[in-house]
Amino acid sequence: MRSSWLWLVGVVMFSLGFSAEVSQRKEIAVMPVYSSYNLPSSAYMYFDDQMIATIASMRRFQVIGYQYRLDGTTAQRFIERIRELKKQAALQNPQYRDEDLGVAVIPAAEMERLVNSVFVFIPSINGYDSRSYDIEIKEAKQGGGYQIRIVKEHRATVNISIKIIDTAGNLLSTYDNSGEGVSRLSPNDAYQKAVNSAVGGLGYYLRNVEEFKIKTAILRVEGDYAYLELGKNLGISPGYEFAIEEEIQIMDRFKEKRRTGLIRVSYVSDEYSYGHIIFGNPKPGQQLIEAPKAGGRFGLSFGVLPMEVPSTATLTYSSGSVSLNTNLSFGSVNGFALAFFMHLDLEMGYSWLWESAFGIGFSDPLLISMQIGPAYEWYMRNTSVVFGVKFAANIGAKELGKLTSTLDYLTIGGKDLATPVSVSLNWFDFALLPQLSWNIQFNQTVKLRLFGGFQWSFYQMASLYFRESGDDESAESVSVTPTFQNWNGKLGTTGITGGVEIIFRL
Repeated sequence: MRSSWLWLVGVVMFSLGFSAEVSQRKEIAVMPVYSSYNLPSSAYMYFDDQMIATIASMRRFQVIGYQYRLDGTTAQRFIERIRELKKQAALQNPQYRDEDLGVAVIPAAEMERLVNSVFVFIPSINGYDSRSYDIEIKEAKQGGGYQIRIVKEHRATVNISIKIIDTAGNLLSTYDNSGEGVSRLSPNDAYQKAVNSAVGGLGYYLRNVEEFKIKTAILRVEGDYAYLELGKNLGISPGYEFAIEEEIQIMDRFKEKRRTGLIRVSYVSDEYSYGHIIFGNPKPGQQLIEAPKAGGRFGLSFGVLPMEVPSTATLTYSSGSVSLNTNLSFGSVNGFALAFFMHLDLEMGYSWLWESAFGIGFSDPLLISMQIGPAYEWYMRNTSVVFGVKFAANIGAKELGKLTSTLDYLTIGGKDLATPVSVSLNWFDFALLPQLSWNIQFNQTVKLRLFGGFQWSFYQMASLYFRESGDDESAESVSVTPTFQNWNGKLGTTGITGGVEIIFRL
């Protein structure tokens, strides 16, 4: 019922004189991949299947498959022949053929369809490498010790190129990418993984080709939401963004198209969708054009982490039968440590995020923090509120220097270590971090975030690490549990966090 009503609104709207362009499925011809490398037929077929599946899943194309493989030289001649036939506007020959190459023969009826109605995709494998080698895997044995297992590993690298020819016979665009795959099953499995990697970015690449961007019209505006004419029928998904495009008159002589707003799709049905208005004041009938984003976010933030340690502490440990004391001094951080973070977040649909961060707390001991978890973003025009919870793993580290002895070795934890011995004190802390942030979006690419949260440390352990000097693998090491006088040895990592982040949407 709702769909029919919106369709009626669209009919009335266009009858009043609106002329926004609305995309239809574009007919494309996809040639099989060509390669000068000696690949089995199954390898060609797998590439073709993955490429066509990727293109077809976008739903904005009507895919026509052909069986004519064109190498690089023939592809160029094919482009030139289409141009020539466009100029002639007639097809006299019963078939298209390059006698000196003999690579492809295309009947006249199909050639006419290629010339008049479709974009043509011509793929090729320009580079291929495959190798196999043995690797050693250490496996722990019951009762202690290790056993070595030899495994054959396969690695494949594929470089691909997909030329896209427009209906005028011009080279519209070229998708170049490479992929690598590693497998312990077979060389073919490694090749397939490499192909998946190389073809993986094709969908997003095509969304950025101007001729393939979805164009539609605004059907209706309700508050902060706008209804769009297209939906699942052309592959629109929640999270897609559309720019409002207006034609501006300049000095009564010139016209210029400008993007005056942004809409982020939140709901999609079969034939229409609606989205949240981020910028602008959209009106029914206005032109919308797809403004693709890959769905990634890169951010840099400055803030504070909870951190509390005493100014001094006495560490005790044993070397053989001798008990030793070491006086330690810390930076006396009481409550907070200044921190710098790099963030890499993933947008999932309209409002869900998967957030990850890596940061350093500039304290003594130095604190390294890794965070990951889901979040939900609630949009309010160009501002938003994000609720999320992360799992945090924090590592505190302090180098204590080198130990020497009148003997040639020290006995730590029942193991003899040749002197000098490097010593470090490490903490491993696991925490939950509920967070709340307020965001303001300046344009489609840049956001500013103010965030705060509470980090709750639920498990922490400490380790005193001894290692012989030297970089070779034969250097012995041992870890023991440290003990302290007048201190429980815990870092105070439970408390309030907060800061400011600049976000770049990718």
